[in-house]
Amino acid sequence: MKSLDQIERTSRGTVTVSTPRELGITPGASEAGRELYVATVGTGPTHVWLQGRIHGNEPYGTDTLLDILRTAGSNGSRNWKRIREELTLHIIRCTTPTGASSTSGTPSFRMGADRSTDGRPTQPPVVL
Repeated sequence: MKSLDQIERTSRGTVTVSTPRELGITPGASEAGRELYVATVGTGPTHVWLQGRIHGNEPYGTDTLLDILRTAGSNGSRNWKRIREELTLHIIRCTTPTGASSTSGTPSFRMGADRSTDGRPTQPPVVL
């Protein structure tokens, strides 16, 4: 959470951090009841969700997502301004906070937005 707070502060309002529940998404917590945090940058009509640490024993992607968030929130180049105008990026750096902090690596969160009740994808993912 410290990293997200710092990025939000240094972005001068470009990045906002909230919870899925504040965005109207339920369930908005891990299966163990832990709060999740979403960093949002951009105002475009196309919403893209980037999720990291989907499985507790797979720490990949977290640092990359923070780098994307820092750059998207602070870079003043024409290309990044255009990205922010065309896309709204929603970044969840860790979707399994319980699994990430335990030694078992047990997944503890199901987003539900693109999954059916049996876990099969119901829509293709967005690829950048």
